[in-house]
Amino acid sequence: MKLSKIFDWYSEDFEKNTNRKSESWQGIKNVNTENLSQFLLLYKTALNLSSQQISVLEQDNAELEFLDYDWALNATQ
Repeated sequence: MKLSKIFDWYSEDFEKNTNRKSESWQGIKNVNTENLSQFLLLYKTALNLSSQQISVLEQDNAELEFLDYDWALNATQ
């Protein structure tokens, strides 16, 4: 599964959130995700994940690849 490099850089925001008292992703408290796979499963519908992708994430067997970040996205025009 290929993900944005942002998931690699800011992994703390998406992982180990069980019973977190402070706000995590988008101001949500107590997200209860131990790893990136669990976080992605929260958004399986929005991400349009296939049943196979969901199964792999549920088993925490996903091979994650982080894409190179396109710094041109930050350029002003």
